[in-house]
Amino acid sequence: MLISSIFTRHENIQIITVHNFFERNYGAQFCLLSQSLLFSHYMIAIRYLWYYFFWLIVRLGLSFYFKKIKISGLGNIPKGRPVIFAANHENAFMDALLVTTRVGRFTHYLVRADVFKNPLASAILKSFNMLPVFRIRDGFGSLKANAKSFAQCIDALARGRSLLMFPEGKHDIRRVKRKLTKGISRIALGAINSEHGMKELYVVPVGLCYSDHKAFRSSVHVVFGDPIEVHGQQDAESQKTLRNQINDGLIHCTIALEEKSYKELDTLIFKSESGYDLSAPTQINTHAEKLAKCLKQTEGDGLNLAVDEFNESMESLGAKAWNPVKSMNRAKSLVVLITLLPFYLYGIAHNFIPIVISESIIALKVKDKIFTSSIKFALGLFLFPFCWLLEWQFFFPLQENPFYSVVYVMTLPASLLLVSHYHMELGKFWARRKLDKDSELRSNLEKSLSYLQRFKDKCH
Repeated sequence: MLISSIFTRHENIQIITVHNFFERNYGAQFCLLSQSLLFSHYMIAIRYLWYYFFWLIVRLGLSFYFKKIKISGLGNIPKGRPVIFAANHENAFMDALLVTTRVGRFTHYLVRADVFKNPLASAILKSFNMLPVFRIRDGFGSLKANAKSFAQCIDALARGRSLLMFPEGKHDIRRVKRKLTKGISRIALGAINSEHGMKELYVVPVGLCYSDHKAFRSSVHVVFGDPIEVHGQQDAESQKTLRNQINDGLIHCTIALEEKSYKELDTLIFKSESGYDLSAPTQINTHAEKLAKCLKQTEGDGLNLAVDEFNESMESLGAKAWNPVKSMNRAKSLVVLITLLPFYLYGIAHNFIPIVISESIIALKVKDKIFTSSIKFALGLFLFPFCWLLEWQFFFPLQENPFYSVVYVMTLPASLLLVSHYHMELGKFWARRKLDKDSELRSNLEKSLSYLQRFKDKCH
């Protein structure tokens, strides 16, 4: 029923009707044409099934990978209308997966062209509606090839589908304001002014706010902003106006710190407090603007030295934020760690091989650390279930005892979650222990925190 309704809504496919129409009205001479059309429609059906099969797997995998996925503004997406999703780009292809699996629409993507060099990779990527986009760094002559991808994007929008773009043009793990490239305004205005005669087209800004870009079992807040209806001609002034509208919309959906003062603002707002609670981007941005204004007025007043000393102290502790370490009760934490130790050992025993394989691949092969989370997720999506299946067949074959077999299988993913939780709890315990034992480190940390707090009080 789902696939049938999708066909009707997006492609207007009536397979049986087409066949009967040709056979009844035009006879056998048109059977070949009818069969050709039927084959084309069946191929579209297979494409939808392929897309939504992996869509379901990825959605389930993301729900396991993240501790919490918060969604805001889903009702802002216009129903039954072509939409361009304009998202910020902080976490490689994890960004695309999160947006796509939340909207449920048949979506096309523009992806940097260099990942299409391998023929097998190119075939797989294109099967998931990914289209290559060339950048200046790929060679000035290659930019002409974008015309084909842009035309395919416009054709997809004309069919009522959606398009996901990252108008910042590059990914950056920092939570900063960025300028938008011209591609999104060119495609949007090109589509609304095309020969397809689209009556409506909307751009929906999407903000992805990660509590930790690299960590398993972190949280993410996906914010869908107010839709922007596309108007205007395909000219420079209309393109600039549309980009400014999209940029304003994105700033309300994301954490947008000033790039020049990023280290200071990131430390003042997040690291020196409770960490990256990103549930209210607008409030955080307002707070950041006040601090940035104060920084300019005082010219820092030595703040950068206090920030550096604080960050060095936190790095020595192996901690990412101050409040979790400050509030840590060592005695209580030790009891928890001892109580959970048998379950942790069970989890390590059953997940050791896939953990080592995935961590080794990331350490040896991933040069750009912004891909850490994406590669970790992609490997884990298939590697862990495969290893669990082998263990299940070895220890508790289903035919011997169905009840114990099912119970055993259910414990395997739960054991991986416990291993992750245990590692985080152990990390906080050792950070607090080191802080209590090292008086010089504690003194330096207290001094830098005191300076940071005085600066915040002065700004307020």
